[in-house]
Amino acid sequence: MYAGAAPSGGLAINGFTTTDTIDVTNLTPAQAQADFKSSTHTLATTSDGTLHFVSGPFTGESFLFSNDGSGGTDMTVIEGSALSSVVTSTVTLGNGAYKSPLTVSNAGGVTPSTAGATGMVSNISGNVLTNDGAINGGSGVSDDAAGAGGIGLNFKLGSTVTNAGSITGGNGGAASSGVGGAGGEAVDLVAGTLTNTGQIAGGAGGSGSTTGGAGGAGVLLSGGTLINAGTIIGGAGGFGATSGAAGDAVKFGSAVSTLIIDPNALFDGQVIASNTIADVLEVAGTQAGGTAVTLGTQFTNFSTLEFASGAQWTVDATKADLTSHPLSIDGFALGDKLDITSLASSGLTANFNTSKDQLTISKGSTTIATLQFNSAFSGESFLLKADGHGGTYVELQSGAASTLSASAHDMMNFVGDDYRALTGQQSWFSAHGVGSGLVLPGEPELAAFGGHVFGSNTLMEHTALGAHVMPR
Repeated sequence: MYAGAAPSGGLAINGFTTTDTIDVTNLTPAQAQADFKSSTHTLATTSDGTLHFVSGPFTGESFLFSNDGSGGTDMTVIEGSALSSVVTSTVTLGNGAYKSPLTVSNAGGVTPSTAGATGMVSNISGNVLTNDGAINGGSGVSDDAAGAGGIGLNFKLGSTVTNAGSITGGNGGAASSGVGGAGGEAVDLVAGTLTNTGQIAGGAGGSGSTTGGAGGAGVLLSGGTLINAGTIIGGAGGFGATSGAAGDAVKFGSAVSTLIIDPNALFDGQVIASNTIADVLEVAGTQAGGTAVTLGTQFTNFSTLEFASGAQWTVDATKADLTSHPLSIDGFALGDKLDITSLASSGLTANFNTSKDQLTISKGSTTIATLQFNSAFSGESFLLKADGHGGTYVELQSGAASTLSASAHDMMNFVGDDYRALTGQQSWFSAHGVGSGLVLPGEPELAAFGGHVFGSNTLMEHTALGAHVMPR
């Protein structure tokens, strides 16, 4: 601890390392930083003399000035590329002690002691952060006017974040009367990219005598890209006579953004895109565990659903979501499925417009949904199948067009008109590019086997080719 004036010739400090601290009791962190000359590692004041750190030359290290909790300043040094201790004040990446790129080790972290403070801030484009530790927003003040929790990580202007640790918004303060404080967002990302394999959680709302505070969002995404292979949680609403609203897992802002979901990703809370901006939801890899993607329930308002190259996913969607706003589907390929969960398969007709890449699903003369695909289909046809729980799968089948065309003449001899008349049902299987339709009977399950097409419970007729096929 250092208090009062240094000797007239200054105080030389030798052997100062990353494990040492000098507590300058009569200077605030702002005053100490303003008086410190980084070129000479000297703290020089007009009234209190000079502290000269002569060991070093501190290559790759930076001096850090943080609040000592009683109005003074703790002076430490950190490695320029690593933070291995817990810092109790807001960290501004790219300024002062915290140079980019910065890695927070699994023993390091940021937890501000100031109520409602942000854990880490980046105001400079191109900053890079790797977090293996814990970054937290400060908790809100608890009193009659309860304060909001602080943001865990507030990154602006196109920075890059990789999180394998934890990032948490500050909890809202409790209110002795009235409404509890809102929980802080865990991450506010404006542009840039956040890749998460760890845990991100919004702060919980504070309790209130009348209403609990709202929970903070896990991620507020505005103009950036979020890649999630870990866990993202919306903060819990606070307790009260009326409970506070739970925070969204991911909430989208005012600029077009992209959420990429990798296998095993978990979302606890709503994932809400903007209903006025063309936000993108992309699924990647081979689906394995994690949260099921459900358009229209947990995942809402997306304008584009994209299947990444090589992806194999089943994405659920309600009929209401597919008809409430336009949805473009990119990258749809063999192995991918769109499960329209609230649409029974019986009696549906699917008709694909090759010039517009639109698949129209109808029942009789009524159009149920029109799906806009932006993918290249070659030798593939759309297939509708019962999903086994009251809905309908939309998927692709390979080679149906060439198989049916080549075998049409022979297939005409399999079934006569008298047998067809006994069933009273027909199924039309459309080859992609032909422009005909597919009508599904009660339990359709269609597949091509060596040039013959079989239906599970009914006779099927490919009327565009005049082919008649026996059921299984």
